[in-house]
Order: sequence, then C-alpha cells, then structure tokens
Amino acid sequence: MSETETILKSESGVKAYEGEHPPSVGLKAGAFADVGTIILTNRRLVYINKGGAARATIYALGGALAARATEKSVSKAELDDVASHPGSYSILLQDITRVETARHLASAYLRVDNRCSYLKPSHSFILGSGVSKNEDWVTAINSAIIAQRSPPPPLNSAPLKNPVPAYTPPPSPAYSPSASVPAPQAPEQVASPSQVNCPSCGVPANSTAKFCSSCGAQMVLPKPVIAPKPKPKFCCNCGSPVGSAARFCDSCGSKLSD
Repeated sequence: MSETETILKSESGVKAYEGEHPPSVGLKAGAFADVGTIILTNRRLVYINKGGAARATIYALGGALAARATEKSVSKAELDDVASHPGSYSILLQDITRVETARHLASAYLRVDNRCSYLKPSHSFILGSGVSKNEDWVTAINSAIIAQRSPPPPLNSAPLKNPVPAYTPPPSPAYSPSASVPAPQAPEQVASPSQVNCPSCGVPANSTAKFCSSCGAQMVLPKPVIAPKPKPKFCCNCGSPVGSAARFCDSCGSKLSD
C-alpha cells in the first residue's frame, strides 16, 4: 500500500513569486504572473504551476488533488510527481523557517521562507480568494509545523484502571558537617544504701571496701557528719528550763533573752 499524506488546506488561482514580496514592475507583476495551486499537507507545502499548454495536464492533476481535500488524503507518489515538474515545487514542513502575511504596495501576500538547497530562500503568494485568507494560511502552516514536531500518541495503549504509582525513594538524611553525633552513654548505676559509687569509674562498691573491685582505685569513705546537740535553755530570772523556741518563761513570766 502506497504512503499517503493528509490534505489540510488548498487554494487555487494563486499568483506565485520567487522572492520576499511580489515585484512592483515588469511582466510578472501583472497578468503574466505565474498562477497555480498551493496544497498544504501534514508533511509539506506544495505549489503546482499552471503554466502554458505543456503543463495543463500537470495543473489539471493538481486541481484534482485539491478537489480531493474533502477526502483528507493524497498519495505521496502523486505529490512527488506533480512537484517534480518545472515551475512546481514542494517544501517540507521541517524546512520552513518563517511564514507571515505582509503587504507590498497595494497587494497583501503570504511569505514563506525555507532552508532548501534546491529553492530560492523566499517565496511569496497572492491568494485569489482575498486578503482575509492570508492569516488563515499562516495559522494553518504554523499549526501543521507544531503538530509534526509533537510526538505521536502510543498505539494500542489503553489507560490503566488502577495505575501503580511510581516508586519514590525516601529522601536521604541531611547531615551537617559541623554537627557531631554524641556517643551512646552507659546507663547510670545507682548505689544502694549499703554501697557507695567509686569516685574513679562510678561503679557501685561496698561501703566498707577500701579499693574498687572494678578499676582498683582507692575508695574515699565519706566522713560521718555529727549534728551538734542543742544546748538546754534556762530562764535567766528563775532558772527554770524552757523550750528552745520559748520567748517568755512559763514559770515566772519573765522575757527570755535571745
């Protein structure tokens, strides 16, 4: 089966010129300008020159291709054939560098620039259907270029009902160069009432031991604290014993001195 292309837009009765804009003087500026048909497909822009009687058959074939625009398809071989004849040509979409609408003197025209080695770098077209069609052609050509650059959708790819979420690894822990990791501390050992902690290693030892059984350090026994006994308090008037917190004697009523 031969390869086909999709027809996006076509226009007949188009005056075509090789240059950035239509000429101002000369035969080509008037009734002797080249007239033909332009066809935009999903791959290229084709110009089919009507020319003289020798090219009538080629132009008729081009008109037939344009008439088939409603079918939205055309053989690639047919387009290659008509574009290979003198005065006709095709520009691949990827070779189009600029497309714009402009005005020269009293004529509005469509300008298409290309980087083809076998064509002039600029071509201009005066559309026979009026000025308003210029912007439509600019939009159509630019849209075709963008669509060609976009990747085609995958074939036979039905959407998953319950797609499995992509695995996302957990973030790595952030370490600060200046931060130091503290060393694990040994659990503190609490001595019983009959034991004391070694002053060197902190291991509990017998309260009567003179040396630590863990590190051999000499144990320092705590000195017993002897609380002083309170001195008895007597009344300075009658000599009777009174309480330590009493302010008056409970025997004679005299005021006690501090």
